Amino acid sequence: MNNTILRRPLNGGGDAPFCLDGEVQKFLEETANSLLKLELIGFFHRNPSTLDIVENISSRIGRSPEKVAKEIEDLVRAGYIDKYRRENFVLYGYTKGEGKRKLAEKLMRCYGDRTERLKIITKILRGGEF
Repeated sequence: MNNTILRRPLNGGGDAPFCLDGEVQKFLEETANSLLKLELIGFFHRNPSTLDIVENISSRIGRSPEKVAKEIEDLVRAGYIDKYRRENFVLYGYTKGEGKRKLAEKLMRCYGDRTERLKIITKILRGGEF
């Protein structure tokens, strides 16, 4: 059985970049490797000016603060989420790095396609490589 994922261009055209190209696959394998991380990346991508505490972010996405705190710290270490320390609290926001934002944008465009989204979710749930 062939484990290669069939890849379609984003716009259905012949010369468009493939959705799950090597860069996106590596991002999924190394960084966005859980459904919650994928959800957090999507949340900040859709709300790029959000700067908030874990409890509020977790409330907005309907997840427990403990789980969000763990996964968001992984994304901070990877450079996709920025962390701002204040006196009594910590705020999190979308990275200011253009390269990271462009890669997240690419992933979110893939994730917006139903077929690609199902492939991504399946691979994450199986813990497999792309």
